[in-house]
Amino acid sequence: MEQSPRSNEREASPKTYYTKKLRKLVGEQHPSIQINDSAYTVASELLGQAYERYGRVDTSEYKAYHNDTHGYDVIDRSLKILAVFDASVPEKIHLHDYELLLIAAAGHDSWFNKDHDSELSDEEASARLTAELMKQFGYPELDTVKVNNAIIATTTEHSEHGIVQSRLHERTPSPISLALAMGDINATTMEGTSRIISDIPTLLAETQKLELNASLPLKITQLLLLQQSFASDRLSTIHDDLRHFFNEDETRAIQTELRNNYRKRGRELLSLTEYISNHSEEIQARLHELLTTPTTVGTYSIIELVQGALKHILTSRTHKS
Repeated sequence: MEQSPRSNEREASPKTYYTKKLRKLVGEQHPSIQINDSAYTVASELLGQAYERYGRVDTSEYKAYHNDTHGYDVIDRSLKILAVFDASVPEKIHLHDYELLLIAAAGHDSWFNKDHDSELSDEEASARLTAELMKQFGYPELDTVKVNNAIIATTTEHSEHGIVQSRLHERTPSPISLALAMGDINATTMEGTSRIISDIPTLLAETQKLELNASLPLKITQLLLLQQSFASDRLSTIHDDLRHFFNEDETRAIQTELRNNYRKRGRELLSLTEYISNHSEEIQARLHELLTTPTTVGTYSIIELVQGALKHILTSRTHKS
């Protein structure tokens, strides 16, 4: 498929591309926040490295989901979460927190050690890489420790309660850590249907080769059901996560602000998860119809075909219970 001018710019100079993109993001969505040039430099360097390592489709380490685009998306969501904290309990948030969060979010998935037989976890390796880069730009140890702790807090594992961030509560409570953790795995609760449509095929493609065959609709449906369960779990744990970092009055204030900002998306997500749960067989049958080998497969990637099919099914659904 022909590349857009933006993707060509990203390929030619990913660091320059992300420097401009990050400045635009902060300038448009958080105009009152001043972030030092060094933070933009570190963050764009981390995203550029992530693109070179995991974002190039033609490389052996390519990751369809956990690449530079995911890093940028987490920056966007994490800064929005921190802004909610700031609006609710301004005495707990400092302007410098935004700068450190920008760096932590950019670096939180910058290295995957399981691909290199290392004893460090992916998050520990990403934290180390990010801290080393921060030191090169003169950041003091206190700042690198805060960023390190925030990245470690994004560690996930499977438990009887679903996928949980198992190390979120083990370090000194910090709004940076919580904002990053929430921005990392609350994409669907903040962005609703469009995020599920975007992420399902890339998550699937990261763990297995996507092929247009009879088993693909079943795999997509199974992942939809998993994401449906995951989204429900996330909604149920937000209060407890907030309560670890804030007192009860502060937690109520933050939850009120979150509802004000994301009520529409939350209702949309609840409706969507109910639909997926109750109509999984129908969804699988529609996917089978829409993903029968098309003549356009040479023009569009399978990921794009799956996204198009999911968009058709999930955005045109009737809200049946």
